[in-house]
Amino acid sequence: MASNQTVPAAPMLCPRCGGPRNWGDSGCATCKARDAAAAENYARMNGGRYVTYNYCFSLLVVSFRRKSKPRFVPFGQNRIVPGLGYTLLSLVAGWWGIPWGPIFTLEAVYKNLNGGNDVTAAVITRGASRGSWPVANQPTQTPQ
Repeated sequence: MASNQTVPAAPMLCPRCGGPRNWGDSGCATCKARDAAAAENYARMNGGRYVTYNYCFSLLVVSFRRKSKPRFVPFGQNRIVPGLGYTLLSLVAGWWGIPWGPIFTLEAVYKNLNGGNDVTAAVITRGASRGSWPVANQPTQTPQ
């Protein structure tokens, strides 16, 4: 074997049936099991990210700032587009609180237009240690 050739990695095995795992949307190639662990592994292996977006809204003298649930953004997809709704909400409803409304609005718009907050490590760590994290667009688990 030449020195510039790589050895192919061993296929991942499904913990449920022991067959080869297809880490795409279809889950396991043999038993079609789809679970949160497969989604997390797929995200790690293919460069996808879990991202939260900031938004704010105001009611004259009081302003609120919040973060969205984590959303999975596949590798190569623009991270700004999924956060445009939160940015628009902040631009429309965030300015009206004095004095913090404009400050929270500018902060939310700035962070969202820079791709949101990358929380991939936190989602994967929390999913492994405490069960599931409430993810907005995560694949559902197949009943066993």
